[in-house]
Parts: sequence; C-alpha cells; structure tokens
Amino acid sequence: MARPITVIVLLGGAVALAAGSAIAGRLSAPPDSTGYIAGFQDGAAQGRMEGRALQESPDSSAARAVFLDGYAAGADDVFAGYDGGWALSQPYVVTLKRAQSPVTYRIASRVPMVEGVTYVRCGDNVCEGPDQPSRSPTASSTR
Repeated sequence: MARPITVIVLLGGAVALAAGSAIAGRLSAPPDSTGYIAGFQDGAAQGRMEGRALQESPDSSAARAVFLDGYAAGADDVFAGYDGGWALSQPYVVTLKRAQSPVTYRIASRVPMVEGVTYVRCGDNVCEGPDQPSRSPTASSTR
C-alpha cells in the first residue's frame, strides 16, 4: 500500500513544482508588454528602412527590369479583346465599362472616327449626330 501513496505524493509534488514555477515566472515578468511592443515597432521600422534602401539602390536593376516588364504588359492588356485591330494614328471613340475586380475598366466598344462626322451620346453608346445618316458600329467594333 505504500507504493500508491508514494506515486500520489510524487505526482502532487510535480504538479506543485510546475504551478510554483509558472507563478514565479509571471511574478518576475514586467507588469505590461511595453518592451515587446517597442521592440516590435523598432523591428518594423528597421525593416521598412532596409526595404526602401534596397528599392532605391543601384543594385536593384533586376527589380526595375521586372517592374518595367509588368508595366508594359499592363499597358498592352488595356487593349484586351482588341489586339491587332487598332490602326495607328487613327482616332477612336471608345466606351469604357466597369470590369471585374481587380481590373477597374474594360473597353465596351470602339468606333473609328470619320472626318466630318459629328458623334453624340445615345444611351450608353456613341452614335452619329442627328444631321447625318445613322451608321451603327460594326460587329467587330463592339464586344
């Protein structure tokens, strides 16, 4: 019968030691976490400074090239759905519509402008003025 009592005493002692250690640790800690917060803020500020320095350094030519490639791809994507069908130096009447996120706009229609024609707004579209015969945009100019 002495054996179960020894086990109970040892387990009780271990639990008491663990609880005492936890209480001692809490009592020896600072009353608030200002040190942690200050250290976190200092680290964040240092990270921002290092990041900005890397962006502005002359060694960032690879990052700059990637940025310019992405910028050019975005500029080409503005003509999505109309690739290859634009005439250089030709003015167009372009109607924009709201696109799906994250893109803000999409081209809803485009009409090449003809010299001497007056264009007016008719609903959500562009039409020729009332003093000209009506010509609706061709199927290739609206999408």
